[in-house]
Amino acid sequence: MSKRVFEHEGRFREVWRDGSSVFTRFGRIGEGGHTKLEDAGSPADADRTLDALVAAWLASGFDEAGGGGSVAAKAPIDGAELDRQIASLPRLVDDPGYLVFADWVQSQGDPWGELVAVQYNVAHPSGKNRAAIEKKRAQLGKAEAELLDKLGAAILGPAARHAQSRFEWHHGFLRTAVLGTAPDPALMLAALQALLVHPAARMLRGVVLHPVPTRFEVHRDWDSSPENIVDPWTDLAALAAAIPKTVTHVGFGGWPAPAASAYVRMPTFTAISEAFPHVRRLELTGSAPDELGTLALPMLTDLELRFAEASHGALTAIRESALDKLERLSVWLGGNSHCVLDDLYAYEDGGYPDSHDGNDLEQLEVHGVNGSVSAAELGELIEAMPPTLKHLGIQSSMITAEDLEAVIAHPRIAKLHTLDLSGGTLDDAAAKVLIAAKKQLARIAVNVERNRIGAATAKKLAAALPKASVANQRKEAEPELFMRYVATME
Repeated sequence: MSKRVFEHEGRFREVWRDGSSVFTRFGRIGEGGHTKLEDAGSPADADRTLDALVAAWLASGFDEAGGGGSVAAKAPIDGAELDRQIASLPRLVDDPGYLVFADWVQSQGDPWGELVAVQYNVAHPSGKNRAAIEKKRAQLGKAEAELLDKLGAAILGPAARHAQSRFEWHHGFLRTAVLGTAPDPALMLAALQALLVHPAARMLRGVVLHPVPTRFEVHRDWDSSPENIVDPWTDLAALAAAIPKTVTHVGFGGWPAPAASAYVRMPTFTAISEAFPHVRRLELTGSAPDELGTLALPMLTDLELRFAEASHGALTAIRESALDKLERLSVWLGGNSHCVLDDLYAYEDGGYPDSHDGNDLEQLEVHGVNGSVSAAELGELIEAMPPTLKHLGIQSSMITAEDLEAVIAHPRIAKLHTLDLSGGTLDDAAAKVLIAAKKQLARIAVNVERNRIGAATAKKLAAALPKASVANQRKEAEPELFMRYVATME
């Protein structure tokens, strides 16, 4: 239902219905106002509630206006007072002070305050029973989505509308920002700076820069295509200088990601260690450089490396890194496959196009995926891990049943809390290896989701390992990230 707006003596009131919920917004004209939600029980009852409100407002002297455009934003909030208000909030914990803060921001005419209030209420929906609470949460979630759609660009900057951007919030404040951009150093820095100037980023703990290539050159052979790999990290020092030291989670390439992300060159371990010595969580996605160097990050506890195609050199670089406090390690092995552009483009008199869209990669037929990491190399990696390690991920892989058997036989595996083998090509034979090792794996939460395990075998695996996650098996599963080398039939 469309919004109805009423005004009287410098004040406004708005009302609209969504299903059985009635939303009202009120305040002084020129200020942000306050929003309340009432669940009337049914759409018919909501209509009656809305009509009663309108009648009462008209009787008290309010006149109906049009469109809601009269509620304009005030001048920017006083910076010093805003700083004081934010400083009084406990950082990223659940506290009613955020609702008080939301009221203050709305009283200053800034619509960001409404987002703070809605997100707080999403976390604290009222209701007489679970069904009512979940219904209220869904209604508030819809209101939240509408607010973010309306305010996103103002709060989040130019990355807000990018398909690969994602944001984790806490009561109107950003906890983690994944900034999707083109793979251009200047654009990435601009998107980061535009985000950080907004007060919603004052409590930011995680920044993941997620550049995605859009155009690829066409090839006429079955070789690799290294010239399509882009390196957007040529000014890592500028990015490091822009990111506040309070940010302890940094990433270069995020997830989920399109196939084109495989063609983004990772920054070297050495450069990251120099630029971000304080980082506690690090994630990288894409193509590893020939010389990765080593990580020297004394505070690092969580490392996720999503290799498009892992190599012996990459695993060696991990082994030789100083990771004394590491608790979580995830290594995506990936691989490579050849595809033909003819799946999407027909040869014409003028030949094939000189380039193709990055989105085409995921629409091309994959002619088998090849990997180069052996069970012995994985064993060496496991052996080199510090005793602090609790989680190991060997993901996006084509590990065979025989190789899996060798890996889980390593004595370090039994000391883990979690083992993630998701997003690869594990089949029934591999699942049977896990079932046979049920005594060794009994205390470990094993994740084999999104592999090729059949329904019957998955059921047996779940029975043998009650902590195992076996959902979302895919009959024709491929590694979730790998290099697609594209050629033409010419």
